Amino acid sequence: MWPSTKRRQITWYSSGLLVALALTGGARSSMSQVKAGESSGYITLPPLDSLTGHSVSESINVDGVNRTYRLYVPRSFYPGDSALIIALHGRGAGGAGSAMEQYSQLDAKADHEGFAVAYLDGLVDATGTLNWNYYDFFFASGPDDIGFVRSVIDLLQQQLQPNSKRIYVVGTSAGGFMAQRVGVELSDRVAAIGVVEGNLCLLSPSSPPSIPNPAVPISVLLLKGDQDPNNQYCGAVFPSFSMTEASSDQDFDYWTGSAANRCEYISPEGPLCENVGVGDA
Repeated sequence: MWPSTKRRQITWYSSGLLVALALTGGARSSMSQVKAGESSGYITLPPLDSLTGHSVSESINVDGVNRTYRLYVPRSFYPGDSALIIALHGRGAGGAGSAMEQYSQLDAKADHEGFAVAYLDGLVDATGTLNWNYYDFFFASGPDDIGFVRSVIDLLQQQLQPNSKRIYVVGTSAGGFMAQRVGVELSDRVAAIGVVEGNLCLLSPSSPPSIPNPAVPISVLLLKGDQDPNNQYCGAVFPSFSMTEASSDQDFDYWTGSAANRCEYISPEGPLCENVGVGDA
């Protein structure tokens, strides 16, 4: 069902595949000048044959915490030219990068398009569920998930040398919340974010919401559904947590507005929602 006031958004898709299609489509611009095993001038790339064609489990230390992820590099990956996607799983049943790898089907798309994918693992939150630290909500002392994403990007830029202008972050549900935070705080490091559900999370509804301004404009693809019971299309207020979940209008207005991408043309101009919903958890 497509209400007339919701044309700016695309309805819910359970797979992150469409996000990858939108962010990585198009032919490669050129073959890489740096081949696997050759010196780039400051590092020597590991032989890609040791990585390509299957995913491998990797880990990295971030502020004394061992963080894990799965890495898939297709045989069609070309250092210096191919893209890198950072994929963020959902909370609950969709938790863990390995689950994201299975249900997103990004490996198959990577084989076709030639990009590498890193499926990052969240940490266990106060409810005992794998989650992401989008603005310190579910964690008493939140982990540095922004630092985790940044560190993985830095490491893979050294190891794989993806095209630095083709680094993307995608996420679904809780991973979508986190992808939006990455877009805000690492806009100078990633070219675009793709969000399958997951809003900007606004804390303390009694005070004006405050989301930092991105360092630079960034491409944003939001895929949302108005019937999702867990990610409210028109936002929600959770009194017991003193938290407000942003509506699709607030998301859209943030990214198109002066704080972020400063879009000169917006179509259509009507609101997506009539009011912000109220819920409690």
